[in-house]
This record gives sequence, structure tokens and C-alpha cells, in this order.
Amino acid sequence: MKKKINIPRVVWVVCLFLFLIIVLLMVMDYKINYQYLTHDYLYFYECSGELCVSNSKDNKKLLYVAYDCGYDGCPEYKKSISDDYALLSSGQTFMLYNYKKDLVVSKNYDDYEFIDSNYVIVKKGNVYGIMNIDNKEIVTPNYDEIGIHVDSYLTGYNSEMIIAKKNDKYGAIFYRDGKLAMEFKYTDETLEELVNSLKTGK
Repeated sequence: MKKKINIPRVVWVVCLFLFLIIVLLMVMDYKINYQYLTHDYLYFYECSGELCVSNSKDNKKLLYVAYDCGYDGCPEYKKSISDDYALLSSGQTFMLYNYKKDLVVSKNYDDYEFIDSNYVIVKKGNVYGIMNIDNKEIVTPNYDEIGIHVDSYLTGYNSEMIIAKKNDKYGAIFYRDGKLAMEFKYTDETLEELVNSLKTGK
């Protein structure tokens, strides 16, 4: 005996199937034409050994990472800090960003400068302190200067201590724990004496 086809049931299933297809197409249209259009990225490349930024993907260059800016617009690239790190700004917030690991390390300070791979000089307003690479504050920003700069290069430190300036006097601190290493008694005229003491460790 030939089985009778249930026409209403078939129509209902076909209509449900068509409805699901329409919903899927609508979702895809939203994703492509709306959601993705509001998404933006900041691309980081290696260019001649230094960091550079491009707003478009260039397959001829080595792409390290694309910073996902979300829906608030991309932060502004300010400068390269080291081989792996850049300073980005978003409004009044300055970020230490590891562009190879796609990781924002810190948003707490206005500027950053590496002493070594684990310790970073930080700036807050017009004063300086030190944090470690895990974003732990080692020295609260309260120094007028930390380190000595010669032709934009950081000097005035060894493997344990770094020169700092406070109230127009120079001294030295241990940058791993912030403790006093050399008394703050040196002036601009006697700074060379402090630098030599730091070199010899005496």
C-alpha cells in the first residue's frame, strides 16, 4: 500500500527550513556589513630593525601582530620603546604594549623606558619611578630624573644601581627594590664622581 504524503507537514518543514536560511543570511549580513566594518586593527611590522606601523596589511613584510582595537577606534602609536614594545595612547591613557605577544603590560604611567629586560623606568606627570615587567611598582614616581641620558641613550646605571635625581641632588638607588644605594649629595658639578663610583661599585 502506497504511503500517503502529508502535504501540510512537508509545507511546514520547507517553510521552517526557508525561515532558518533567511535568519542565517541576515546574521551573516550583519556580521559582514556592520560588525566587521566597526572593527579596526593596528598592524605592527618589523621595518629595517625598528618598529613601524601600517594601517593596511602588506604580505611582503613580516606581520608580528594586529592590535584589536575593538569598537572604540585604534590607539595612537607614539614610539618604539624596545625590540618588542611600543608606547600607545588612547585619550589620556598611555599603554606599554608588547606587540610580539599582543599584550598590554601597563596602563598606569605616561611613559616607559627599559633599564633591562625586567625593569622599566616609568613617568607619571613630571616625576619618575620604576616598575618591573609584571607591572609591579618597585619605586613610586617621586624622582626628578632616573638615569642619565647621553645622546638619547640611557646611561648612569650598572647591573644593580641606577642614578636618580631629587631636589637638585644626585644619588643612586637599587632598581630591583628601590632602596638607597648612594647618598643624594652630588650636584651637576660633582656628577662625574658619582658616575665613576657607579662604574667601580664603590
